[in-house]
Amino acid sequence: MNKKRYQLLRPATLIAYVLMIVTLIGSIIFTMYNDHFYQSPIGEVIKRQITSEHKTVDQVKNKDIQYTEKLTLKVTNRDNQIIHIKNTFMKSKAYSHQYDVGNKVLLSKDLKSIDEAKRDTVIVSLLSLFIFLIVTVGLLQGAMSLLSLVTNIIMSGVVLFLYKHYPTIPLFGYAIIAVIIATIITLILTNGYNTKTKVAIVSTLIGTTLTIIIVQLAIVLTDAEGIRYETMTFLTIAPKTVFLTSILIGSLGAIMDIAITITSALYEIKMTQKNVTRKALVESGFEIGKDIMGPMTNILFFAYLSGSIPMIILYLRNLSPINHSFYIHWSLEINRAITGSIGIVLAIPVTIYLCAYFFTRERAQ
Repeated sequence: MNKKRYQLLRPATLIAYVLMIVTLIGSIIFTMYNDHFYQSPIGEVIKRQITSEHKTVDQVKNKDIQYTEKLTLKVTNRDNQIIHIKNTFMKSKAYSHQYDVGNKVLLSKDLKSIDEAKRDTVIVSLLSLFIFLIVTVGLLQGAMSLLSLVTNIIMSGVVLFLYKHYPTIPLFGYAIIAVIIATIITLILTNGYNTKTKVAIVSTLIGTTLTIIIVQLAIVLTDAEGIRYETMTFLTIAPKTVFLTSILIGSLGAIMDIAITITSALYEIKMTQKNVTRKALVESGFEIGKDIMGPMTNILFFAYLSGSIPMIILYLRNLSPINHSFYIHWSLEINRAITGSIGIVLAIPVTIYLCAYFFTRERAQ
């Protein structure tokens, strides 16, 4: 059992771990009985009956079945008042929701319709599972990773808030500041303040900067041919600014992952082999880079493209041409994935040579 795992068995750590589990379980239980904290009426389905069903066909021959159900609900935060509501839903459930006995819903103020399902228990349960797993697997480093995640979420909200109230500063400018701060905070929290972290921070920022420069040059030289901004039609700011901002933020995570992976591996080599040469570090770094470059680029492609699948299916079901459906919705996503992949490839040699220089210089000193 290594030293880090042994720390989990220390009394203070064990008590903190148990308190975390109790808090997470308590949070889940609280969401099950927190109806009185809601201003909106909360209804619990106690009886359900299908009253009718009929087949429907839309203008492009898509077939579906429409159901009407009679729900008996108990208004849990209104003295358990019993009400009856009719709910209509489609079998496809694309724009409607089917409710079962035991489900809780948010009702309209006049108690005549259902606004939406009450989902806080599911959300808190998934969030609690995520926290439990990341702390269990990563221990203190996992907790620090969780803290950095919360910090970055708050920072994203602050950026949007500042841009809303001070729009004279471009959104891209806010994003640059956020990226620098997020990189520094994330890597210091997860890895501590040391040479390894400093190299990873510099590598990440250089790799991200080079990526944005290449993207900007490509847009200028090609006059943005092939980039379709139709999905940004309703924006009140230039879509190019939003596109560049999304590339900046989206590429950051992948480049940061590459930088810290290579830096950590080469740092361990340096620590276990005190006399390792700069050439050997570079060769080892490129071997590591070759192994992780493929999976990381694939992850980036899948992450970007998967978000557009529902809209593509919707277009295809409404008889939109295949090439048009894919072109409209995957144009920006493919461009984001390609530019992110460029950032990954650039980050590998940048990180390797910085590691080789600083790690061997540190040994010499």
